[in-house]
Amino acid sequence: FDAWPPGEPVRLYLRAGGGLDAAAPVETAAASRFELDPAAGERGNQEDGADPWALLPRWDWRPLAPGKAIAFETAALDEDTLLLGPASADLWLRAGADDADLQVTISEVRPDGAELFVQSGWVRASYRALAPSSTAARAVLTLAQGDIAKLAPGAWTPVRVPVPAAGHPFRRGSRVRVAIDTPGGTRTRWRFRLQRFPGADAVHHDVGHDAAHPSSVVLTLVKGAPIPGPLPACPSLRGQPCRPYQRLVNPPSP
Repeated sequence: FDAWPPGEPVRLYLRAGGGLDAAAPVETAAASRFELDPAAGERGNQEDGADPWALLPRWDWRPLAPGKAIAFETAALDEDTLLLGPASADLWLRAGADDADLQVTISEVRPDGAELFVQSGWVRASYRALAPSSTAARAVLTLAQGDIAKLAPGAWTPVRVPVPAAGHPFRRGSRVRVAIDTPGGTRTRWRFRLQRFPGADAVHHDVGHDAAHPSSVVLTLVKGAPIPGPLPACPSLRGQPCRPYQRLVNPPSP
């Protein structure tokens, strides 16, 4: 490729019922809710004592917990598609507290019933201010102290979650999955110092997906790139744990 990123930004909208597609939502009131998981920050994605530098680490990438995560999926892809570059989750958030720690995970749901990790991104919502260098696919946070702004609990606020650049081939017949939950459980050594709130077990966050609050994700995709070989064994790819796919029903916001 002669440019970076080599692909084009493609926007996919979160839809009621857990769909993910190019059509913007038209519903007048639709949102999904997940519960803050205070213990998530201390979880990794390997078995206790596992070596992250092993040729094939002993993964423990746990399924999404019902009620503590929401997920959205495309239909089965009708052609091979290469993800190569950054991504951005552009969310409409209605927080149950004055801040929110958010994790967005992209994965591949394969025709063989396996789910393969691709990449995760994170943001603390009070640090959501964007630098002028941001693009449709790359959300650049200023991380300046003067830009920190708490949320108004119960009010809708746009929050972009940066997802670092990744390269992954999605083969024909697979589905792209985007999950939203509390940071944790996606890295070998990293742990997240999550914010604590009074009555944390009762804190919920809503993500909108209606005409007034059209949450979406922007992926950098390369169409027509040659993708060699069949699906790799699961697990077998470096840094990409794999687990049996489990469907998740998103709790609707009251």
